[in-house]
Amino acid sequence: MRRIAAILLVCSLMVTACGGDAQEGTTAQPEPTTTTATATTTTLTPTTTTAVGVPPTLPSEMEAKYPVVMTEDLTGPDTQEIVVWAPDAQGPWPIVMFLAGWEGKGIHYAQTAELLAGQGVVVFAPDYRSKDIVTPDWKNSYRDAECAYRHMRTVASDYGGDIDQPITIAGHSLGAQVAMAIVLFEAQFGPEGTFDSCPGEVPPRPDQVVGLSGCHLKSGVDGSEFPFAPNAQGWAHHDASIHLVVGSDDTVCEPWQSEEANATLAVDGYENVELTIIDDADHFDVMFMGYRGDNEWHEPGGEWFAKPNDPGGVAAVQAILNTVTTTR
Repeated sequence: MRRIAAILLVCSLMVTACGGDAQEGTTAQPEPTTTTATATTTTLTPTTTTAVGVPPTLPSEMEAKYPVVMTEDLTGPDTQEIVVWAPDAQGPWPIVMFLAGWEGKGIHYAQTAELLAGQGVVVFAPDYRSKDIVTPDWKNSYRDAECAYRHMRTVASDYGGDIDQPITIAGHSLGAQVAMAIVLFEAQFGPEGTFDSCPGEVPPRPDQVVGLSGCHLKSGVDGSEFPFAPNAQGWAHHDASIHLVVGSDDTVCEPWQSEEANATLAVDGYENVELTIIDDADHFDVMFMGYRGDNEWHEPGGEWFAKPNDPGGVAAVQAILNTVTTTR
């Protein structure tokens, strides 16, 4: 996890993904469609503060309603390992698939998943080849996530999950970008699409996406900028629910990126978009992690540490729950 988000800046590759393997020919881009959709912004203020190494108490509303069972080593055709957290109680339950950030694994988001499962959600957290995103094999990142999504749908009932309820894909950092792709790049995952390499028929796209701390317009490492124009780039699934979440103190994927992406989505015809800004949270608080050392977080020489029950992480979990519960 030393560089878990070192190259979150892959929104530029999402733009490339919309056009397949590089730009094979040029097609006329449609003009953006203006709608009357309203982009909703919420600011969450954590009710407790965190001292490093001193776990705060969970707020009462986040105390587990159900015991939680974790299952490791789940795999399917063409998937990496998938970790599952599920309520140890009679379902059926809504489903969240959670995608890690750069170099992350599903298990790294254990507290996020445990808190969600304790509230009555089945969480599937697949590993995927995130590092491939900056190589000629960059499509593997999206293909792994898509294959995990398809396999998850086939086994969801084994864990009490209900695919007839709205399905949520959530992701942190790079995982936020990949999650957006799974939900909105409808044609790219269909027959002859850029990422159509998974077994089985193409299932319906997930109903909603929660993007935590995504770099939507500018790289958090080298400062390079890239366009965010969903309508012109061929995004679809305009009835999807989109919830962007960012910490007010995020210096990796600054809040203005989520603010601009939120507004652009509303203008481009996405009628159910929401932005949540978590006061006093940074890029890693939302995953219950911190970093200390003489160097910046993306360089060697520092130390990662857990921040159990961090208020920023709790607020991020609450934002995911809000998305799940408003559509149940």
